[in-house]
Amino acid sequence: MKYLYLNDNFKLYTVEDLQKILKISRSFAYKLVNSGELKCVRMHKLIRISPWALEEYINSFSPEESHAQMDAVKAYFCDSIQYYTIQELQTILQIGDCFTRQLLNNGELKGKRICRETRIASDSLFQFIISHEN
Repeated sequence: MKYLYLNDNFKLYTVEDLQKILKISRSFAYKLVNSGELKCVRMHKLIRISPWALEEYINSFSPEESHAQMDAVKAYFCDSIQYYTIQELQTILQIGDCFTRQLLNNGELKGKRICRETRIASDSLFQFIISHEN
């Protein structure tokens, strides 16, 4: 499977997205994430699925492929640092403005002030996603 997440449209998936991608029911989607069969990112009450976790689930009979995909993601986010705006962060994590501010204010997500604007470094975003993935 081609690396879905290595493009300009990178984002975490919602449970509804998961239903559409795998063509499964809502209850089965929740069963996958709640059982741990499909890794998910938990941010307080929100559940998001990273593209690499979805690919790992789809390729679960090929762990070597999953490790290679995760290494490619890490290289993408951490080798050449990019800075995301608040709006880009909201699109990637699929969260609202208030929740974004909460994550930044309580220190769960590290931001930098650049020219009076808050930016989030790609390596910091990657660490946040990985730390919230179960």
